[in-house]
Amino acid sequence: MIVRDATTGLLSLVAPARSLRPTPRKHGHLVDLGTQACPFCGDLHPDAVATAGQDDSWTLQIIPNAFPVLTAAEGGRHEVVVEDSAHDGDWTDPEVHTRSLLAVAKRIGELEATPGVRCVLWFRNVGYLAGASLTHPHSQLLALPQVPAVVANITRAGRQGLASGSGSAWQALEQAAGGDVVWDDEQVSVVAPAAPQTTGEVWVVPKDGRSSISGAGRGTLEAVAASLHRITCGVWGSTGPVDHNVVLHSLPASEGEGLQWHLRWLPRRGIPAGLELATGCQVVTEAATQTSARLRDGWRAWAQGLQKSGT
Repeated sequence: MIVRDATTGLLSLVAPARSLRPTPRKHGHLVDLGTQACPFCGDLHPDAVATAGQDDSWTLQIIPNAFPVLTAAEGGRHEVVVEDSAHDGDWTDPEVHTRSLLAVAKRIGELEATPGVRCVLWFRNVGYLAGASLTHPHSQLLALPQVPAVVANITRAGRQGLASGSGSAWQALEQAAGGDVVWDDEQVSVVAPAAPQTTGEVWVVPKDGRSSISGAGRGTLEAVAASLHRITCGVWGSTGPVDHNVVLHSLPASEGEGLQWHLRWLPRRGIPAGLELATGCQVVTEAATQTSARLRDGWRAWAQGLQKSGT
């Protein structure tokens, strides 16, 4: 059930079924259930709505969430993207990112066509501090009958940027981010925003001018996937593996005038404390220029390590 806070305008999703999830955690870490107990290992799910690979050797499947935040009866849909058949899948494998984005883009297009759906979220939680409950590589899709305030505000900023002379939605988003450009090419810009929500946050901004990932071409999706891979390896190369979230901001064309769909990669090294909860202000310990320099150095260190190992 969706409830709006009349004082802040923020939404709460009241979902008692979520309390039934298996949460194998101990001393601040996820506990690996192993392949025998893992709900994502084994054969294809009988209710899979999308798959990649063959039935006997699947590589990805999208399945209903057994503990939904929102049900179809409540105007939504909650699904799990099992991003790898391998229980210990590797987030530094570029194929994982490419395969996932291609499947997610197609599925979001299908969900956007569902009557009453106004926004479809995609997010990936990796590690205990990022809110993950299982170690098997997976992400989630959530179709909503309302546009969350955060997405509405980003869209509004894009419209304002276009009205003030920004040439395109992606340029308006990049200008609104401020900060520093980490990497840039013809298809994608990776930006460290001036006001990150977590230390080390970066945005992957496509240059296709679309509000929804569902309309993105394969070349754009492959470029975004390559950027996710490069960010992951850059972080791993600079600080080692870190818990993190990846979130998508996307709206169907009917809702998203002014929005450039994009991804945000957010490292999670701590949890929000009293100051953050009281003010909504995030305390970060790294400026945008420091984040971009660290990622570039980390990527070089990672690449050099691969060369030395001969892989």
